[in-house]
Order: sequence, then structure tokens, then C-alpha cells
Amino acid sequence: MDDSAVAAATRPETGGVGTLAGGCPCGAVRFAIAAVFDCRYCHCRYCRRTSGAPVTVGAVVKLEDFRLTAGSLVAARRGSKGTEHRCGSCRSEISFEFATSMGSFLSIAVGLLDDPDACPPCFHQWFSERLRWLHVHDTLPKYADDRIPHPDTRRHAAGLAGRP
Repeated sequence: MDDSAVAAATRPETGGVGTLAGGCPCGAVRFAIAAVFDCRYCHCRYCRRTSGAPVTVGAVVKLEDFRLTAGSLVAARRGSKGTEHRCGSCRSEISFEFATSMGSFLSIAVGLLDDPDACPPCFHQWFSERLRWLHVHDTLPKYADDRIPHPDTRRHAAGLAGRP
């Protein structure tokens, strides 16, 4: 799929279907996301160390919903946590692959998307590890670790059942 076809596609809501496009800073890697399973803020120490940021925002995507449209990725194991995939040219992290009880997923930094506004975060994970000077005043659910309820369960609890 070329960039113009990706840009012309619909934008998915979290849990929705459409196409989001993105790429690395140098432009060598381009990708398309068919559907976003979830989107979250992560406050864990590891994400802080690898990103250099106080908190990260990642789109959680099923492996089959991610497609590389240009460039090549280099994989590197990240201890017992999973595997990171980096641009073969600029070495920017494109995705982090991890396993859960629901299967394997990729976490993709929302800042890599051509339209980051299309993928707003829905919750905070590892909130117990947040930096104490970072004051969070939003009303999103905050989970102490990475044991996050399924998106459908969270929507139902919030009275949003049936909505994407």
C-alpha cells in the first residue's frame, strides 16, 4: 500500500477498524495499522529509560493488524519483557512485541503515527511507578501494574457498552 492510499483510508477509533499510517523519524520505515486494540499511558521504569520521557503513550495492536509498508526492522530481545523492533537505518524503536494471556501484541509509540490525535490513550498502566512530580489530573482509569482489564470490560464498567 502506498502512502497516498494509507492517508486516504479511514482513521480507527481505539477498538475500531480502519487504517492508521506512521513511520520512523528518518522516513526509511513506514507502516500501516488496520485496527487499534487499546491505547495507554505507560509509567514503568523501563519505558522511561528506553524513551527518555517521563511517560510514554503506546497504541496496542494485534500482530496481524500491523503491516510494514516500507523499510526493514531489526529485532532485539528486551530481557524477559519482549522484543523491540527498530528501524534498520536510524535505529528508532518502531514497536515493542510482548505476550499476554490474550496473545501477543505490539506497542507502537503514538508519536510515530502520521495522525497521533487519532489514537488517544484510554488508561494509565504502571501508575505505581509514575514520577512523583508528574501530577496527573485526568479521569482515565489508573492501574498500579500491567494487569489491565480488557477494553470491553472497561467500556462496560464505564457505561459505554456497545461503543468503540
